[in-house]
Amino acid sequence: METADCVVIGAGVIGLAVARALALAGREVIVLEAEDCIGSGISSRNSEVIHAGIYYPAGSLKARFCVAGREQLYAYCIERGVAFDRCGKLIVATEQHDEAGVMRATTALEDYLEHRGVQVNSIMAMSTERAEGEAFFGAIIFLLLVMALMLAIVGGLGLMGTMSINVLERTREIGVLRAIGAPNKGVARVFIREGIAIGLISWLFGAMLAYPLGKGLSDAVGLAVMGIPLNFSYSIIGLWVWLVPVVILSAVASFIPARNASRLTVREVLAYE
Repeated sequence: METADCVVIGAGVIGLAVARALALAGREVIVLEAEDCIGSGISSRNSEVIHAGIYYPAGSLKARFCVAGREQLYAYCIERGVAFDRCGKLIVATEQHDEAGVMRATTALEDYLEHRGVQVNSIMAMSTERAEGEAFFGAIIFLLLVMALMLAIVGGLGLMGTMSINVLERTREIGVLRAIGAPNKGVARVFIREGIAIGLISWLFGAMLAYPLGKGLSDAVGLAVMGIPLNFSYSIIGLWVWLVPVVILSAVASFIPARNASRLTVREVLAYE
């Protein structure tokens, strides 16, 4: 059986850097990677930017490590002849936050820098970047809502079929209710209540599965689009709001089977085999 001093799981940027440091320290290292090649996970989904570290809270570990890592990465690239562009970044805060005011400030800043021979690679307003992100994720949310609506319709049709079969299988029970004087509305209410109860049970199971499935989908979308998992928030209010259409859909799906049950006469019940 092969042995080693250290095992590093994941052959991304971090994993390979850790494995290299351990190997340079004289350790026997094995790197495990689930994909077919190295650096094909989050490491391959980056913006190719050496970050300045200005976005993190002052004094935080992220700020300290980002600044220190930035300088180490520049030194590493220079030592090994890896080309890079230390273009710099200028962040400007404006007093006017409306779109027209931001665009005027953006245009004025770009003209000011270009007239003084400063090369401007790109200018991006936070409002524009936020709008693009909201539009992208808005499309994803819309598609998910459409899928949820289609699943709800299919579920309603399935419940309607189940309740129709239930009426047929309980024809003699309906006859007993008729024999003791149950009115049409009373018979119909029995099946509508059962349909709503089935809907509530499905809502309960859906509520229990919503968190793990939603968290998994959020992480998958974040890793695929941005290279990092998205912040996930489980909406309790949304869960209770969804209960309303579940009850309404269950009642509507049970209406036709309940109406058919209420129309069965004692003669029809006695003739049923």
